[in-house]
Amino acid sequence: MPALQSRFQRPAKYARLLVDSRLTIYDSRMTLRVDPEKNEIRALRSVMDWRGKRVLEIGCGDGRLTLRLAGLGATVHATDPKSEAIAKARKFLSGRFAGKVRYRVAQAERVGYADGSFDAVVFAWSL
Repeated sequence: MPALQSRFQRPAKYARLLVDSRLTIYDSRMTLRVDPEKNEIRALRSVMDWRGKRVLEIGCGDGRLTLRLAGLGATVHATDPKSEAIAKARKFLSGRFAGKVRYRVAQAERVGYADGSFDAVVFAWSL
């Protein structure tokens, strides 16, 4: 993930952003800084009861949201078009969620599952 440092500055409480040659922005401490108030989890809970649900996550990136969904009780099939992202997500997958999460490289247009395979589809933070 080496690259150019971002040209804009963020307040000191935020991690330094890096931009790689594909103009992808990385935040090296994002998983430590994102949503300390747990608003995202409250928002997810307000949408549905995730326990026992089969969820397809499109554009899972490093798996941060994937693990939150699994923590809420869902079985998550998470996809991303970048093999590097899937490798990173697998690296962070703990034994606690190993039976509840499956990662695979796939394009959003061709995820490879039959219609009706999931109770919900999540596509967030992917654009």
